Amino acid sequence: MDSPEVQPPIPSLGSRIELFTPSRANVYVGFILGSLIMAGGLGMAGCGLSQIPAVRVAPNEKAKDQAVSHVVSGLFVGAFLSLMGILGIWTAHSLVGTGVEVCENGLRWWPPGPESTVALWEEVARIEEQFVRDKVPMKLGGPLLSRTFREFVVICRDDRRFAFDRENISGIGRLGKRLRAIAAAKAITWVVVGSPD
Repeated sequence: MDSPEVQPPIPSLGSRIELFTPSRANVYVGFILGSLIMAGGLGMAGCGLSQIPAVRVAPNEKAKDQAVSHVVSGLFVGAFLSLMGILGIWTAHSLVGTGVEVCENGLRWWPPGPESTVALWEEVARIEEQFVRDKVPMKLGGPLLSRTFREFVVICRDDRRFAFDRENISGIGRLGKRLRAIAAAKAITWVVVGSPD
């Protein structure tokens, strides 16, 4: 996977402080799981197609109907799994080269360019630090496996929202420290939602 190239800074944003990107592990796992699921789907479709000769040589209608149901179910399940695998690969691919660039005067989503979303610090109304509890059902371990995760939401005066969590940013703790320092320096309201464990 190529690392994001350094782009010339947008004058209104000033120089870059830090670039935060998704975890490469998430991207690799997405590609691998998507490929395995797609391969399993193709295998299931192949199993369904392999039942076509059984349809032709079926000794009676009941055996023929059963063979036809095997063909149809194999093709249906195979197509569904293949589509899920393709969706997983597409999702992993969509993370490549993305991220958020924190600059002196604002932030912008990567990849940069004329279409990228930009928010200046002077446009930000508040930054929320949200503590989200990951609730695990009791039969899977319950409170012993439940954890609290931090998310950060930058809310602009025009109601634009930039949400950052551990799924789309690998260094969420570092990003939080950067945002807190900027909020203190630029007099941006910092709101804490929820509480850590």
